Amino acid sequence: MPALARSTILNTESKAQQMPSLDHCTIILTYGSYGSGIDHKTAKKVDTLLAQNNKVINNAYAKGFGLEGDISICLVINAPKAAENIYHQIRNTIPEESKVGYTSIEMKGKEKYQTQWPQ
Repeated sequence: MPALARSTILNTESKAQQMPSLDHCTIILTYGSYGSGIDHKTAKKVDTLLAQNNKVINNAYAKGFGLEGDISICLVINAPKAAENIYHQIRNTIPEESKVGYTSIEMKGKEKYQTQWPQ
């Protein structure tokens, strides 16, 4: 699990809860593996962005899947402008291609963006 998901955003005493249905998430961020773990370099960059925006994130949930650190993170952000800003910051951090693992981001009303395997 990315470091931020363990500490800043998903504080186990106050914010971490069971993952809600995806309809309740403002932004869904997913780190998946191609067989050798998630893209930790991208996860660390995104963690930094989320830490910088922690005050506008109302809640966060995480659900692990797979066997190599794969995780989906649901961010609940009630301020529309803040959510849009965070979405674009994260989207601009996700690489177009990766042989390490994929990273995807979804937001209500926007097309899902996901790292692709290099051609």
